[in-house]
Amino acid sequence: MSVEETLQNTLALLALALLGLCLAPILNGLADNLPRNDLTAGKGIRWALFVPRCAWCGEPQWGLAAHALLARLAGRPGCPHCGAPASSRAEWVAVALTLLLPMLWAQGRHGALSLLEGIVAVFLFLLVTVLDFEHRLVLMEVVFGGALLLLVLSALRGSLLDSVVGLLAGGGVFLLLFSFGLLFAHAVGSNLAAALGLGDVSLAALVGLAVGWPAVLPALLLAIVLAGAAGGAILLWHLARHRPTGGITMAYGPYLAVAALAILIFGPTFFPHGIPMR
Repeated sequence: MSVEETLQNTLALLALALLGLCLAPILNGLADNLPRNDLTAGKGIRWALFVPRCAWCGEPQWGLAAHALLARLAGRPGCPHCGAPASSRAEWVAVALTLLLPMLWAQGRHGALSLLEGIVAVFLFLLVTVLDFEHRLVLMEVVFGGALLLLVLSALRGSLLDSVVGLLAGGGVFLLLFSFGLLFAHAVGSNLAAALGLGDVSLAALVGLAVGWPAVLPALLLAIVLAGAAGGAILLWHLARHRPTGGITMAYGPYLAVAALAILIFGPTFFPHGIPMR
């Protein structure tokens, strides 16, 4: 690699890390505000949706306070209104975006549209992970809005067919699993809710749209393995503490999102000559 290419790659990695740092407050703002009915009601975009809020007093965080990680590095962490510390989630989101976006470039996404598609997908799946872990919600405005944007980008890239087939495959597989879960619960006379919900089905379709065909297949398999391992660990933890296991529930969405991120970022490493990556 020449000196010029090394310099170009270094500048690209630094620019993407800076972009991730700038996008973190927006993602945190959406995660704080989208579940709030008072901000999502009505028509049109409300810019307050993109402003992070204090987890304690609920006040919007402006300026340096909106950048939880930078505020901590500057020695001014916490809410300027009530003095409460910033949520650890806000800082981890900044770290994740700052690390993950440069990795898209490192894995070969050097085309403008390909890189933009990767950035949108990473942002979406991190947002889905946060919302599902914190609120057990798969918000349709996030799924449908993200799907529309990814469809436009894939059409501009000329990969619309792979995206649509991936969408149908991801949604179809999880729709079958959802249906089998309902049939099984009915057959055994259980009143418990199915392990999967329609939100998980729509999210699986979004995963297929983001990674395309046939990469959706290892993405779904990885999500199922991760969820199974996590569910087994939770069950063993309850059994070890002699706690009842009948009411155990878990959010499935984060495992789909993490699997999609793993395929998007590390897919070319794991499948260099096998499954085609986007």
